[in-house]
Amino acid sequence: MSKVQRLRAFVNQRLTAAAEEILGLFESTIAEYEEEIVRQRRLLQEAGRTEILNNTAANVKTFTVIKEVPPVQEQEEPEPEEIEDGLSDGAIAGIVIGVLLALALAIGLIMYCRQKVPVESPY
Repeated sequence: MSKVQRLRAFVNQRLTAAAEEILGLFESTIAEYEEEIVRQRRLLQEAGRTEILNNTAANVKTFTVIKEVPPVQEQEEPEPEEIEDGLSDGAIAGIVIGVLLALALAIGLIMYCRQKVPVESPY
């Protein structure tokens, strides 16, 4: 095995190790984001319950005026939208940005290594 082949094998090994480390960091970061989202949803639900209890006591004293709508103006009530249970747009954007940064880092590392590895001419 020539020096160039050994060097190429070494560079490939290091790039693979770096890629595995980056992907491991992504996995742990995504897991942290998911845990944070669950925690924030739980806090929102608890805050909503507290607000409902407070508003219920205040609404006992409130009067509601209902205005009749002429038949011409009556419209069908829109169907309530289903709430999606998943990542928010902000979380997805953060993940996409992280992936793009990791890819840019990997490409930069590959380009740097290619500049440092002497390539022997076949002639």
